[in-house]
Amino acid sequence: MPRTLFQGIAFLIGFWIALAVSPMTVKVARADVAAETEFADLEARLFSEVNALETT
Repeated sequence: MPRTLFQGIAFLIGFWIALAVSPMTVKVARADVAAETEFADLEARLFSEVNALETT
């Protein structure tokens, strides 16, 4: 835990650098794209089922 302003700034800069060069950011972005299309299909199916129930 940083105790001074300088330590806090150094911690935040180091944390930002670690996140910027992390390979996980690329994998997460690709997973989100694949998940979005899957969830979009499920959402469309859910809306069509709900609309079918509302009209009856």
